[in-house]
Amino acid sequence: TSVQFGTAIATTAFVAAGPLGAVWIRGVIAAAVMFAWVRPNIRELTPAQIAAVVPYAVALAVMMSGIYLALVDAPLGVVSAILMLGPLTVLALASRDWLDIMCVGIATCGVAILSFSQGVGGPISPVGIGWALVGAVAFGAYIHTGKGVSKAFDGLQGVAIALPIVAILQTPLGITFAGPGLWDPTTLTALAIAAVLATVLPLSLEVTALRSLSMATFGLLLAFEPAIGVVAGLAGYRRPAWRRT
Repeated sequence: TSVQFGTAIATTAFVAAGPLGAVWIRGVIAAAVMFAWVRPNIRELTPAQIAAVVPYAVALAVMMSGIYLALVDAPLGVVSAILMLGPLTVLALASRDWLDIMCVGIATCGVAILSFSQGVGGPISPVGIGWALVGAVAFGAYIHTGKGVSKAFDGLQGVAIALPIVAILQTPLGITFAGPGLWDPTTLTALAIAAVLATVLPLSLEVTALRSLSMATFGLLLAFEPAIGVVAGLAGYRRPAWRRT
């Protein structure tokens, strides 16, 4: 719920900041908040911890960028549905029950119908679907690598170390493609709220949950997100000026 409403808030800054500028500033703010809160000891990192946190950070960076770029050309509910292909794939690969596999197949068909329909917020660009699929692949990688981070680190140390890496990875594109109003106080306020709701809070909860849940169960629980994304999109729906027609 937090990540969907946080993402909906972040889209209000797209006109001023641009999607890549928005995801960059959101990542910088989230990294600063998380690092100051947890205060991880970087000097004591082991090779095993580095090997766990770097792929996790890369998956996060690609996932966040893919989601924001997809939202330029597709509604939040549709993007959320496509993203669920990542967790559903993790669930399918981890399941040995034929009924689970069948349910995953049905859900995948539902995602395809929703994605290619013309009745959900108007026509949906193939570019938006493409970026959402990139985000879905990264989402699956995020779950897999997140399990490793939950085992390699105590508490929220892994997330606090990963987020600055994510911010660094996003900096070149964020600066290059930033919108002219990126530093507007209203834009920064929206992105700061999104940083807490869509990054700090959900990542903290998810890495904690992964310590006691299997990847399959975790992926199944995340399947609630498309429905929540539709509600979040409807709650603040106005035809955005930044979406291509």
